[in-house]
Amino acid sequence: MPQFLVISGIDGCGKTTLIRRLQDRLAEEGLTTRYEWMRYNHRLVRPVHGLARLVGLSRRYEVAGRSVWRHEFHRSRSFSSCYILLTWLDAWLGRLRLIFRLMLK
Repeated sequence: MPQFLVISGIDGCGKTTLIRRLQDRLAEEGLTTRYEWMRYNHRLVRPVHGLARLVGLSRRYEVAGRSVWRHEFHRSRSFSSCYILLTWLDAWLGRLRLIFRLMLK
């Protein structure tokens, strides 16, 4: 039975490095792994980002000549809780999409 591990985090935090090391370790134990990159599968949280901008929980900054947004969801407990729940649901839906994609192959 396939097992799924979801690794999520901000850009540049070391997710890919962690995944590669984990794959190497599992291969040493004789386990087969498959890495599926599911960037931007956040269907439910994307509107929350827009709402956060409207209510002032996200701010735009200039970093190295680029405009980036920093979310400050910690300022609202209800917003943070909603965001965490929707992120979990997005990961769960992404897992279902991946299962169906694998079944079709």
